[in-house]
Amino acid sequence: MWTSAPALRRTVVTAVIALLLCFVALSRPAAAAEPPPPLFVVAVDDATMTPGQESTLRVTFTNRETTPVQFVYVMLREYKADFLGCTGTSWCSYGQDNTGMLVFNLTAPQVPIAPGESRTVQLRFRFRADLDCASHWTTDFRVWYSHYEYGQGQAAEVFDPPESIAHSTLVCPAT
Repeated sequence: MWTSAPALRRTVVTAVIALLLCFVALSRPAAAAEPPPPLFVVAVDDATMTPGQESTLRVTFTNRETTPVQFVYVMLREYKADFLGCTGTSWCSYGQDNTGMLVFNLTAPQVPIAPGESRTVQLRFRFRADLDCASHWTTDFRVWYSHYEYGQGQAAEVFDPPESIAHSTLVCPAT
C-alpha cells in the first residue's frame, strides 16, 4: 500500500505534536492536595500571666470527616492551673476523676457538626496563686485525648494531636 509523502508528513507531525504535549503534561508537578484543617486548635487569651490571674482557653474542634460528628469527648491535662468553668459544652468536669484533668463533651445542641464546621469551647482558668512566679513556669495547654463519633457509628480516638498546644508563661507582677 502506497501513502503519499504529504499525508505521511502530516501523520508524523501530528504524532510528534501529540508526543510533545504528553511530555509537557507529564512534566508538570501534580497539584498538591490541601492539607486538612487541624482537628483541634487551642488558644489562650494571655501569653503571660501572674499568680492567681484568670484567663480563657479556647479549644476549637473541626470536623474533618465527610459525615456529621454526633459526639465529641475531650481531655486536657494541666497541673499549674485551676479550671473555673466552661461555656459551649454540654458537660465539663475538672479533677473529679483525675487530678489536673479537665474533661468536656459536646452533645446536643452543640452537635451534629457538619463536615468542615467547627465548635469552640471556652474554658476559664486561673494560674495557682501558690506558684513561684520567679521560676517563670510555662504551661502547655493541650488536648491529651479525644474521642468523637461520626457517620453510622464510626468512632475515632486521637492521642496528643501535635497542633493542639497553647502556651502561657507565669511571670512576676511588676513592682
